[in-house]
Amino acid sequence: MDQITTVTIALISSMSVLILTSAGLAVVYGFMGIVNFSQGAFIMLGAYVLLVVDTLGAPLLVAVLIAAVVTGLLGAVVYSVLIRPLKHRALESILVTWGFGIILTQIIIIVFGPVSSNVSAPLGSFQIGDYSTSWYSVVVIGAAALMMLASYVLFTRTRFGLRANASIQVPEMALALGIRTERVKATTFGIGCALAGAAGAIVAPLYSITPQLGDIFIANSFLTVAVGGPLPVTGLLAAGSVLGIAQGITATAFSILIGQVTLLVTAIILLRIFGRGFSANWRKRV
Repeated sequence: MDQITTVTIALISSMSVLILTSAGLAVVYGFMGIVNFSQGAFIMLGAYVLLVVDTLGAPLLVAVLIAAVVTGLLGAVVYSVLIRPLKHRALESILVTWGFGIILTQIIIIVFGPVSSNVSAPLGSFQIGDYSTSWYSVVVIGAAALMMLASYVLFTRTRFGLRANASIQVPEMALALGIRTERVKATTFGIGCALAGAAGAIVAPLYSITPQLGDIFIANSFLTVAVGGPLPVTGLLAAGSVLGIAQGITATAFSILIGQVTLLVTAIILLRIFGRGFSANWRKRV
């Protein structure tokens, strides 16, 4: 029983990492239809913000908040300067965000160098019978739950959420009602980037921090968002749960490589079954 409990916590933690690192992409793609190829770069930037703040002796929570603010503001600027002039042309937006991600990665290499760095996970561990489990795994699970809840409330229960949905779904009518649609879109894109940056800061203690850190998550993030479908919160939660558990079980039983292959195969099967993703036929909420 102790072993089952320990493995269950590890599986839910793995699922939570997948949800955390996909949340920003889900918001940007689900609400705006923009494929943000710089998602991995924003995750990486959040991790380096954690590294700098940790060096200054600040606690993890402060680092996560600073990472969210820095990446969110940068994301709003990227939308306003690079994406907005393209009028949401899909191919050009992909190229621009991909190019920006490369530039951001090179800047990090220039500033911090290509070497890896590490930040120790706080809080230590606790015992479940004969098995030891990191408290930080529980923190990651709680962070993923809080991020999903906050996103759901923001986009369904607030005035900003109403304006964001109106600005993206019926921009002409929203503009006629006095809503500054481009400002709302820039803010929405910034929120997606802030979620990516916060996720990078949260998961960084579990990995080596390198300029290529975001590359670890980008493929899985796209697969998870595709399987989740058009609803960025509930769809992501469903897809992240299924794919994360499938990956976690096989990675634990066999190897990390087998876990990655299992995630890919599971995603392909689910997309063959559901076509446009889990949430394509759900009631249109978030």
